[in-house]
Amino acid sequence: MALKTYSKFYYGWQITDANRYIDFFDGTANRTATLTIGYYSAIELVNEVKKQMDSVSTLVFAVAFDRVTRKFTIASTANFTLQITTGLNVLQSTYGLLGYVGADKSGSTGYVADTVSGFEFKPQLRLQSYRPTNQNSDRKITRLNSSHVALSSMPSSA
Repeated sequence: MALKTYSKFYYGWQITDANRYIDFFDGTANRTATLTIGYYSAIELVNEVKKQMDSVSTLVFAVAFDRVTRKFTIASTANFTLQITTGLNVLQSTYGLLGYVGADKSGSTGYVADTVSGFEFKPQLRLQSYRPTNQNSDRKITRLNSSHVALSSMPSSA
């Protein structure tokens, strides 16, 4: 059974030493969330950003990825500032990967990314249902055709 619609896949989020920090001000102090190095799906990166921001602040954060707009949203229980250009680790910031560019974001409890994040793969064919190989039927040859004539030499051209 085939799917009736095309599927989309989102990918392209890699955290390295060059982009692992999120600098922010939580209303009481400057904080730095340090992300774990690795490859992430959108939902894995959402969970990692939330976990690391929550771990260094008294605020509770909510992080989301919108699959239609391909933008991340970071929100909190109180006003906070995303230190995109003024953070201590601006040269090793995760903000570009998340789609946040330009000046710091401040004065609000939530911020939607400025640009899309990651890559989108759209297959040209609809996905088909999966059938394990152990369910494949064996092809059986019931009769061997031995009526062919082998050429003993190449025919000459006239």
